[in-house]
Amino acid sequence: RALVCVWVTNDVKIAKFVRDDLFPKWGVSYVTTWYWLKATTAGEPALPVDEAAERKPWEPIIVGVFERGGGAGGDERGSGERGGGER
Repeated sequence: RALVCVWVTNDVKIAKFVRDDLFPKWGVSYVTTWYWLKATTAGEPALPVDEAAERKPWEPIIVGVFERGGGAGGDERGSGERGGGER
């Protein structure tokens, strides 16, 4: 069993690609999304916390789990993609 974390920018399309396309192709099951808050040395957000702002003080990390022999659901995805499914 392995934890798989992919740090993505604040681009909804990239996060969706990782969750819906890349993880399934790798045989990884999506678990959650963590957020890294960019802070100053004083502990304040590096940028204003404003959902509508173009630049945000946080970035998402997409978290999934890979289990040998298939995704967390137990299916055998990608068994022939890399010479017998070894990763």
